[in-house]
Amino acid sequence: MGAASGPRLVAVILTQMSSASALAYSMSMSKYRLFSKHPVSTPLLLTGTIVVGRDIAHAKLKGMLDAGKPLPDYFKKTRNLDIKNSAVLLVSIYSVITVLSIFGGWVTGYLTKRGWTVTRARKTGMFIFACSVLPIFGVTSVGDWPAVFIIGLAGAAHQAWSANLFTTVSDMFPKHLVASVVGLGGMAGAVGGMIFQKFAGKLIDVFIAKPGWAPTGAVERALQKLTHLFQNPGATHAYVMLFAICGCAYLACFGIHHLLAPKFEPMKINNNTAA
Repeated sequence: MGAASGPRLVAVILTQMSSASALAYSMSMSKYRLFSKHPVSTPLLLTGTIVVGRDIAHAKLKGMLDAGKPLPDYFKKTRNLDIKNSAVLLVSIYSVITVLSIFGGWVTGYLTKRGWTVTRARKTGMFIFACSVLPIFGVTSVGDWPAVFIIGLAGAAHQAWSANLFTTVSDMFPKHLVASVVGLGGMAGAVGGMIFQKFAGKLIDVFIAKPGWAPTGAVERALQKLTHLFQNPGATHAYVMLFAICGCAYLACFGIHHLLAPKFEPMKINNNTAA
């Protein structure tokens, strides 16, 4: 990027802002159809307050704390550590994620500068990140601090994986389609996350169920059969299965991604098709 790139970028942003249409988040839901009147790539200035799924989740957790209920976390259920006693461990996890994820974002760019093709550098990095999640398999059988590092490593690998995954979109799609493709991918990921959260909750409920508990649905009945694989099923065994799924997910996704996009090359898309 040349020295003049910064001023040119500022000039472009100011030009787009001057021609942008102003819309407020505070308007009623019935008026949100106004968005459909603007074609894709139209600059919009959005003002007001927006509530996202993370805000709703945080409000739910705050309500649990205010009511004196424990937070639903791994250290609490498997290691008898409440939010006060595990604060240092939690902070350490996020610190490990922050430091290592920076390396994850740097490595593919470094390989590209060394002469590797974008495809080779990106896929090598993504494969390394996918493999870095695998140690999560053993997190339930180690001490607190090794568990902190393993979870932190997996979290950092996830950050690096997602950063490179999003970048593959700009590697292959035209600029005017990047936002749409990323948006569709983000929506699919959000829906998948919602489904997995429900699955994880039911799995843990089944494994910590008290004697006399009876499943109420087909999913719970199927999960109850998994408890027979363990002599004394409990929350730890539920997390063993959840971490196993998480550990395999990235390699499975890497394989699927490779089949769908063997090379990260710009796609030639007909304008009529794109429209």
